[in-house]
Amino acid sequence: MMKTCFVFLLFITMINADDSYFYDDKGYKKKVYSDSLTRDNKVIYRLSSEPKSPKVMLSDFVIIEFEAAAHHELIEKYERKYNLKFETHLLGNQNICKFRVPNKNISIEIANKIMENEAVHRSYPDWIMLVR
Repeated sequence: MMKTCFVFLLFITMINADDSYFYDDKGYKKKVYSDSLTRDNKVIYRLSSEPKSPKVMLSDFVIIEFEAAAHHELIEKYERKYNLKFETHLLGNQNICKFRVPNKNISIEIANKIMENEAVHRSYPDWIMLVR
């Protein structure tokens, strides 16, 4: 029964893969393609439909670039609203923040919600590039 459920979930994931998207670091909406699973059932993605495109995995971080410097109150708002934990500012820029998400499997979803519903320049998952 457990194997059947897993195969069914994998099948549903692969069917819906073409509907998955994320916003890249320039704010453009892009498709993300499920490629395969690791031994411990982590999804490996491709960021292009090309078979030889680089493979990536999700980290448990999202990166948000705010309109202006991210002050303490703004950071706390996002931590509460999206259940995030502030990690650091990136590139010495007070506008760009790296947040930890509670579960890496929802980092695309959280980044997309922020990009679509908040006044931010960019919000995207922090991908881990896999070496071949």
